[in-house]
Amino acid sequence: MGKAFSLAFKRARESSDWLSILKRARAAEASGDSGRYVDAADRARKAFPSSEPIAAAAALAYMRGGRAADALSLFGGPISPDARPNLWAEAFLAARGAGTRAAPKSADYGRLAEITGEARPYLGAAALALAAGDPVSARAWLEKGIAGGAQAPSGLLWDCGLYSYLAARSDLGSGPAELALMGDAAWLSGDPILARRRWERSIALEPKASWKPYVDLALVDGDRGEAADSYWARLKAAFLSGPPSAARDGALGAFAAHLARAGRDDEALRVLAGGAGSGPIAALALVIEGRSQPEARLAADFERLAAAKADDPEVQAAALRELAIRGMYGEVALLREGSSKRSLPVAYGWYYDAAVLAARGDFKSAAEILESAAGEGSGDAGSRGPAASYALGSLYGAMGDPAKASEAFSRAVSAARGAKERCAALKALGRALGDSGDRAGASEAFRSAADADPSDPEAAILARGGSGK
Repeated sequence: MGKAFSLAFKRARESSDWLSILKRARAAEASGDSGRYVDAADRARKAFPSSEPIAAAAALAYMRGGRAADALSLFGGPISPDARPNLWAEAFLAARGAGTRAAPKSADYGRLAEITGEARPYLGAAALALAAGDPVSARAWLEKGIAGGAQAPSGLLWDCGLYSYLAARSDLGSGPAELALMGDAAWLSGDPILARRRWERSIALEPKASWKPYVDLALVDGDRGEAADSYWARLKAAFLSGPPSAARDGALGAFAAHLARAGRDDEALRVLAGGAGSGPIAALALVIEGRSQPEARLAADFERLAAAKADDPEVQAAALRELAIRGMYGEVALLREGSSKRSLPVAYGWYYDAAVLAARGDFKSAAEILESAAGEGSGDAGSRGPAASYALGSLYGAMGDPAKASEAFSRAVSAARGAKERCAALKALGRALGDSGDRAGASEAFRSAADADPSDPEAAILARGGSGK
């Protein structure tokens, strides 16, 4: 049989000759002539490297011969994935199953979903986009998957900012960690009653699963009074004793912050001294100690801590926040650039990216980032809470566009999760409406702000027609 193939190889002149040889080689291999099929494919590809029919036949041979990566490599070259979608899908799945080193792209999973009619590959596309630092594309892929009926993991929904989808899920079968996350999603989606129920259920199922629901419940109760004190006491009992751990440090930090908010700085620092010296603990101690320090010294301390804990996302977020508060956008830019290069997930990273661009005068790019973060055009506007819309309104105000500022602040009002957030958003909306010449609308917004939070003195002044300045 080998001599017959050798003679056929020598006589082959046209691509049709090689296609015939490949058919015979496939049959020969099925009869026990091992390796004949891929050998013929290699020879055919060498003879006609740009031939699409030869490449397609070779791809099939490579997959049958355990060379799925070689088969997949032919797509984007001689073969168009769109021209032979089923063959591409088979090669892609075979290559992934064989553990090929070639990294897939989001578009690959998107194409697979379109070819197979299955929605689950869109979830893979979303995860890859998120890992590549492209949350906008990740969100778009995930929404496609959800629309097609795919059940996305809770963590992926959260990471893509689709809080309303996560909040709408049933609690049935959810464990304590997932319930806590779904409670957070309900809160961010404007349903505090559902959020509270899920946090309480999470604690009831496993009191030591996470310290975060205790903190959420205490803060919902205003961080004061018997109910809030009860949650702090339960947090202390569940987490503040025992050996050092990340959970214990997190609970220590939350409890110390509670003490600091009450003006009990010395107690807060003593609590933090009992921690394991993690980055977040050190960052919080700096904030508390910094109340009596010059701003320049505090900023320098945060820069040193950020450099020492370069791979700690909580430390990076704390340093960015403190530097941004002080208007040190040059330092914010350098720090944010470093965390982006390391693909470090930093809370509110979108805000710092936009703030740096705005500080440099690139308002258009800053607005695009904030519009994406606010969920504009996604059907889930305000999914990050009011922060992104509020920042967008402030940016448009600085750009001298009160009409767009009013629109953004209106969305911030809709996304506000509590009295103080709603009051702040309404005050900003009133100012923007006033700047646009809508005095009646401004007055109504100020009155609503005072109604939302009667304890806010500025809102009371604005509602009476004062300047609030």
